[in-house]
Amino acid sequence: MTLRATMLCFASLLVGCTSGKTADQACSDQAKANCALLDQCRKNGVADTYGSLGVCIQRQHDNCVASLMAMGTGNSPAHTEACALALPTESCASFLNGTPVAACAQVTGALASGAACAFSGQCASGFCAVPKGNGCGTCANVPAAGDSCATVTACGPGMTCTPMQVCEPWVMAGGACDNKTMVCAPGSSCVIAMTMTTGTCTADAATAGATCDNRRQTGPACDANQGLFCSSAKTCIAINYVNAGSACGAQMMGMSDNLCTGGATCFAPGTGMAAMCLADALEGGACDIMVGPACMSPARCVVSGAGTSGTCTANDASMCM
Repeated sequence: MTLRATMLCFASLLVGCTSGKTADQACSDQAKANCALLDQCRKNGVADTYGSLGVCIQRQHDNCVASLMAMGTGNSPAHTEACALALPTESCASFLNGTPVAACAQVTGALASGAACAFSGQCASGFCAVPKGNGCGTCANVPAAGDSCATVTACGPGMTCTPMQVCEPWVMAGGACDNKTMVCAPGSSCVIAMTMTTGTCTADAATAGATCDNRRQTGPACDANQGLFCSSAKTCIAINYVNAGSACGAQMMGMSDNLCTGGATCFAPGTGMAAMCLADALEGGACDIMVGPACMSPARCVVSGAGTSGTCTANDASMCM
């Protein structure tokens, strides 16, 4: 490392510098690559989740820096930069399925099983099990197929928390599915004939005007990641993107599907009540894990007591010690 690079590392007041990259620089590169991939793989992905590209980059950058400063982390600016350079090669299927490219594979840290953590990179197991409604978790084994996900916020790479609240691998197109424990990967639908309980994962229709089945009995629906919705006329039409304060979800007679954008999330305040887009709260703002609002990613809604309401909190390993 050159003297100039060393001085830049010192001046950054951030941990770790290798190959001339400070933690700040590496995290900026990774944040830009992540946000670009989000927009590439999901129509309006950045606008829906963050509201703007600038907010996406800043929030991902800040979370990345916090992870590099975490006690016991095995991550480094060098690994972060390598991941940033590899992200443009990641397929959308892998991105949506949660299967990272090799350069972005989860690193392992120094903390033993049972130790308090905020980031998986702190743990020797490579997994920090964070209970829902908490800002901190404990180092644990990466969830395997069949493990419960009723109380934690994540499963292992390439897996989903099914409606039965168990971790299971995504089922690829052509595989058997039941929408219970065998769930189709993003971009595909579980097509189940009316008299059957199991069906086949089938690639979603991906062009406007294509034939679809909104009941998924005779064919697939439309690919929401392409901005499409299956209307009651059984043709793919454009999703209607709406902002906070607007009704969301399937609308009258299935003729449109209102999807929240601008950094908002769809919540129904109660059984039988109309769902509305609620603006995601920032750090320090009120949140509720059941009726909303949600916290803007990657903040967590930290619940106090036995209820569901809490406060949005940035991921901070120093608060878990």
